[in-house]
Amino acid sequence: VNGIKEEKLFLSELQGRYAFFMYDGVHKQALAARDPSGEQELYYCIHRESGAVSFTNSLHDLPPGTCDKLWREVPPGHYVSGRSPELRQFALTPEQLELRERYESTDLGFNLDPSSDSGDGSSDRSRHRSGQPWDC
Repeated sequence: VNGIKEEKLFLSELQGRYAFFMYDGVHKQALAARDPSGEQELYYCIHRESGAVSFTNSLHDLPPGTCDKLWREVPPGHYVSGRSPELRQFALTPEQLELRERYESTDLGFNLDPSSDSGDGSSDRSRHRSGQPWDC
């Protein structure tokens, strides 16, 4: 898998619950991904001195002194890849899907969750269109 577009296409085809790491020896780069449900843990650490990246699925099993405070969680539906590793999103989490459904239903004039309507005409849609970020 080489290139952001190809990585996202590859990851979008995967189904099930997973958190994995693989290494491309030809391009000398890693790819680690976590499924959108986030049931499997995945963490990464970029070492300060060397720029090398490490991955683990459990912070509890790390040897003492192994970059203890530099580990970061790979959020559900995200992956880490590249020679200079970057965190990218490839899929919506269940919470983001719910927000999208709510947004799309209000865009069509439907409101699936009456408790989300403040009655003053404001909605997630109007807040989103005003340029404010989603609360994900």
